[in-house]
Parts: sequence; C-alpha cells; structure tokens
Amino acid sequence: MRVREALARVELPSSAADKRPFQLSGGQNQRVAIARALVVSPAILLADEPVSGLDLPLRNQVLGVLQMLISDQGLGVLFVSHDLDAVATVCTRTAVLSDGRIVEEGPTQQILESPQHEVTRALNAARLTPGVIAQ
Repeated sequence: MRVREALARVELPSSAADKRPFQLSGGQNQRVAIARALVVSPAILLADEPVSGLDLPLRNQVLGVLQMLISDQGLGVLFVSHDLDAVATVCTRTAVLSDGRIVEEGPTQQILESPQHEVTRALNAARLTPGVIAQ
C-alpha cells in the first residue's frame, strides 16, 4: 500500500510499480526514484541533480512534483544542482558552493538577481533564462 501511495504522490499510476526502468520515460524514472525515497516518510529529501539529462517537458514534470511535495505536503528538499533555472523554480533559499565551501547564501531571488560572488555570477550567466526568476 505504501508503494502505491508514494507513486500517487509523484503523479504516477499504481501500474508503474510493475514496470521495468526501460519501460518508463526518463521523467517517470526520476519520479519513481522520488517515490522510493518517500516510502520511508522522510522529513527531508536529498535531490541531487534530479532533472539533469531530462528534456524540457520531463524536467518540468519532475520540478512540478518537487514543488507540490514542498508546498502541499511540507516536505523539506535539499536540492543540489548546477541548473539555476531549476533552483529558481524549487528553492526559496540557496547556497552557492565553490571548492567545497559556501561562497554565497541567502534567499534564492536575491542570489539570482544580485549575485555577489564571481562563482554565482558565472552560474547566473549560464542560465537558460538569465534574469528571469521562476515563480
């Protein structure tokens, strides 16, 4: 029962439990991975590059699921990514790391609109939609 509930939380049908990874899309596989983590009812989910390698529609599906888990279900998410557009979509606070140290930290919107550190400025310059803050 917990598996089916976890699949429903990530917007997958219960039949996904009977599928092999090669029978699912990349986005479905990512959502199955999230559902697997949810089965143990964590307070915080570590999402390490959860949308890398996904095409835009699948990326948006996975980000939408994470947003829903955060806003509707109160799940804490530690979102690790080089993709600041994805960060802007999901995160309210951001820490930028360089050589294993935090070089800048604060509200995501502030970090993206007014980056102070050269590493943050370089990441911001590489964004797909520079200067646009996702809501």
